[in-house]
Amino acid sequence: MTSSVQISPELCEAVLYDKINDAAIDVQQLMNSQLYDQALKTYHQILNNAALLSNAEQQGYVIVNLIRDERFAFQPLTQLPRQEQDKWVEWLGKVQEYALNLGEDASLSIAQHLELVAKGYQTLGRTDLAAIALQQATQAAQQISEPINRANEFIQLATMRLQFQNKAEAEQALTQALAAVEQIQSDDPYSQWNYLFSIALLYIQASEPQRALALAEKIANDYSPNSIRQEVVRDAVKRGDLQLAQTVTAKIQIAEYQANALVEMAVYWATHNQVRRGNRLFAQALKRVAKDDHAEAIQSTLIQTYQTSGQLTIALNAAQRITLDEPKALALGAIALGYAKANQFQQLQQVLAQLTGLIQSEAAVNPVGYVNNILQAAVNAEQYSFAMMVLNTVQNNADFLSKPGWYRQIVQAPLRSQNFDKALQLAKQIPNDFWPEERNTHLQEVAIAYANAQQWSRANEVLTQIENTTFTPYQVLARAELAAIAPTPEQFITLIQPAIEQAQALEPIAQKALAFAAIAQAYLRSGNEEQTQSFLQQAIQTVQQVEDEESLGRLFTQITDYLIQQRQYTAALTIAQANSVSYLRESSYDLIFQQALLSYGFYVALQVMELESLPDRQAAKLLAIAKTYAQLQRNEDALVLLDRAFKVAQQIADPESRMIQVSEYTEVPDESDRAHQYTRLVKLYVALERPDKVQQVIERIQSTTLRDYLQAWIHC
Repeated sequence: MTSSVQISPELCEAVLYDKINDAAIDVQQLMNSQLYDQALKTYHQILNNAALLSNAEQQGYVIVNLIRDERFAFQPLTQLPRQEQDKWVEWLGKVQEYALNLGEDASLSIAQHLELVAKGYQTLGRTDLAAIALQQATQAAQQISEPINRANEFIQLATMRLQFQNKAEAEQALTQALAAVEQIQSDDPYSQWNYLFSIALLYIQASEPQRALALAEKIANDYSPNSIRQEVVRDAVKRGDLQLAQTVTAKIQIAEYQANALVEMAVYWATHNQVRRGNRLFAQALKRVAKDDHAEAIQSTLIQTYQTSGQLTIALNAAQRITLDEPKALALGAIALGYAKANQFQQLQQVLAQLTGLIQSEAAVNPVGYVNNILQAAVNAEQYSFAMMVLNTVQNNADFLSKPGWYRQIVQAPLRSQNFDKALQLAKQIPNDFWPEERNTHLQEVAIAYANAQQWSRANEVLTQIENTTFTPYQVLARAELAAIAPTPEQFITLIQPAIEQAQALEPIAQKALAFAAIAQAYLRSGNEEQTQSFLQQAIQTVQQVEDEESLGRLFTQITDYLIQQRQYTAALTIAQANSVSYLRESSYDLIFQQALLSYGFYVALQVMELESLPDRQAAKLLAIAKTYAQLQRNEDALVLLDRAFKVAQQIADPESRMIQVSEYTEVPDESDRAHQYTRLVKLYVALERPDKVQQVIERIQSTTLRDYLQAWIHC
């Protein structure tokens, strides 16, 4: 944009960079909200601004950072129709063009851009375009002058070629990588060895074990050559080449690595009708590390590997000889999991009995304790009943802080896969005497899952098993939440009437108030405004019986949070307004506003904004709503709120820019001050192409520096 305003190149560069960073944040929100058209428009803006940067370093990484993670940038787009995907493919083409124009001295950056473009094309199923981008990346990588960077890029290219199943091209890239490694200065042998190690592993993936073994001979340390040989053995076993595996195993010099190789072969033979041979190799593996300083830890790993062959008795005998708690527990846990998979429940119980005494200590159950490894292995194997058995075997140790989380993970896994019967079975295994909250909350989730799947008889059956606890009226909550999704008025009444009777009979104030709120949200979702307000008022009146002001405020907050969780923001706001503890009330307002806006609940968001008495808080909320309107292309609505935000922002007290003291030596800018609000206003007015409004805001700004910055925002 041309202008008579004098703006220094340095300031313009800084503003362009800030525009890119702001847009990168916006695009993440747009992608999360599945507003893909707006996201694509923003991606184009970012690319256009990146092209205007004069700083080569910034030009080289702003787009790379934006699309580095294809799971975020491109994977969601695979659900779009082909016609919509084509628009993104077009943008990738522009990134490709942008990369190729980065200049002769930017070969590394060009290669990195093109690799990511290729990933994007591949994710979107455009393999022909991906191949072209990779070829261009290869050409750029060849021009990289620094051997280390060139080696890195060719290793990356080889990895991608293997992912795309282009074996011949992968080998060519590895040849180039090796050539680059040879040029690394000889006074840096460790760097050379690291690259040779990476290349060797890729040769193994490319089914070229002899090349990998040849590279192992060039590495003059103990770890890497033996690690390569171990990986060659593992790969050879997978391919059924036991002759190569045996030959290479004999050349492994480190005991642990050789033992790992032996046990890989042992598993193969044990699962290919040569059990005795497998058992002999397993015994050799255990013996090979018997004198190692960490013998039992290594043997535990060997046992965990060998039990996958199904030779559980042999593995168990070996595990019983271990004396240290952690390696023994991990080995027994793996064997027990093997028995669980094989449905050998008597043996499972016997192993679990041996495991019990090993998993009660603080070391076993702390956040990095080995019980977590056993549980995670069980969950990964979808052996949820076994995981629940282990979890319930652990005593209620105060150090086991993650136990409730494990209960949730174990029940939620089958629930997510629609296996409601399994989830119910698991939830019922949570001991009600020690973990009533966890048991009943999960039973409630299962009941609702059945109802959502139109299995109402099962939902009602689960409902009878849910109990109120000391802290939470789960029976009432479940009935009310089921009533809210009942398909007929008759079912609604059948569910809500007992819930009302139970709520009225509750004595604890906290339970009674929460129960009334749950009933209110059920009526709200059924469209009965009169009953909604009646029960909300009963909830409020019940809370107001609490004499301690802080306790009263926290109970209001608890009920507000429940209604937010139910996405009943209007009801949540009614409860929050009744909270007499100001800091808790404001916190609830902010949470309701945030969640309502994310759900495009503008009616509620506007209500919250109107409740704000301080101009800095009100202006911030007006601007947030306006920005969301703009993202949805409701530009006129956005402009109305921006005009109002401008008037409110002018009421924010001096000084224009404020700092917040966060510690004795640290202060940070106050983002609710007038300067920040004016800055947001200008950016949004610029985005909506209202230069007249922009100038009105700038004229109000006292700071010359901020005025100059915002003028640059307009014109750069």
